[in-house]
Amino acid sequence: MDDIYIFGDSISRGHYGIAYSDFLKNKAVIRGYDGATLKQILSYAFVKKIPFGSTLVIQGGANDVLYDYLSSYENGWTSFLARRGIRQDHVLDEDELIDSLTSLRENRKLNHIFLCNVMIESPLVYSYVGSVNESIRKIAQACDASIIDLSSLIDSTVKTGSYLPESPVQLEKDASYIDGDPERSEKLSTERSLFLSIDGIHPNKRGAVMIADKIDNALGRYFS
Repeated sequence: MDDIYIFGDSISRGHYGIAYSDFLKNKAVIRGYDGATLKQILSYAFVKKIPFGSTLVIQGGANDVLYDYLSSYENGWTSFLARRGIRQDHVLDEDELIDSLTSLRENRKLNHIFLCNVMIESPLVYSYVGSVNESIRKIAQACDASIIDLSSLIDSTVKTGSYLPESPVQLEKDASYIDGDPERSEKLSTERSLFLSIDGIHPNKRGAVMIADKIDNALGRYFS
């Protein structure tokens, strides 16, 4: 099997919730960057010099959704976005990402690329998620990449709360409280009426296991 590299955001890093990497059956090198957009994730993948002939999994897009939605709030997100150099009219640029992914594939002679689409529980951002996931589908099609459909983990028959973190400070409070403990993550999920996540975005143990299964199954089908 090829070397597998997974580049993503805080969901891949596992800092705020439970790390899905703990449940992956396929051996992979995982690089997660808190707050990273898809554009930033691809730039990190390029800089890290992935070995020639590797298989690359890109997990991202959640921050593209959140920055679009949260940029109108004045409770800590506006200054956070400014520090990260994110425009308040942030829009995912499909053509730019297609060019970046094509260049990365050619530069590192990648064997195959997988793009995860976005899973966010909070119904507040469903329309934003749909837009970003459609962009991810188009990017994957243009780059001959496969989609790992994380969005299908959201069960429309399961009613969940609309919680989203009110500020970056709240994210850090959650991370400090959970500290990798599945029981504490479940406690937060229950308090917020969530099923797969602790805050609408970052997985609890149930969500982490399901994300890992999706990635493993996609890799298994490709390499079988």
